[in-house]
Amino acid sequence: MTAYQAQAPARILVIEDDQDIAELERDYLEASGYFVTLAADGPKGLTLGLSGGFDLAILDVMLPGMDGLSVCRQLRERTSMPVIMVTARGEDVDANIRGLGVGADDYVTKPFAQRVGRSREGPTRGGAAPQGEKSARPVRSRCGWGTSR
Repeated sequence: MTAYQAQAPARILVIEDDQDIAELERDYLEASGYFVTLAADGPKGLTLGLSGGFDLAILDVMLPGMDGLSVCRQLRERTSMPVIMVTARGEDVDANIRGLGVGADDYVTKPFAQRVGRSREGPTRGGAAPQGEKSARPVRSRCGWGTSR
């Protein structure tokens, strides 16, 4: 068995109701070699996240049907999948703190540059983070994101 066969690309669940942002995230992640599934609301995202088929969830805070904090809380209660919260720049800083408080592993604010995601995944995808940027907490090798918990 080759190293390539042993290490399948990570599967990432993007839970985002803004179609343009969801497609941007999907396109960038797929170009980086990941398999991506999109969910446009909280209930669908939670159902998919609980299916166990994903290595990482990228989760918007403001979602129809169920807010991202509730989705994160329920995912954290039932899975060990890393969760990255996405918040709008204009949202209260408390949203980021609340996201971490309910179990998110990290957060990114919108609008975000592709370079942010690349710098955080770099250490486990074969390269160091760009100079002047630090990588996220200790990461899981399958997807380049994770938690030290």
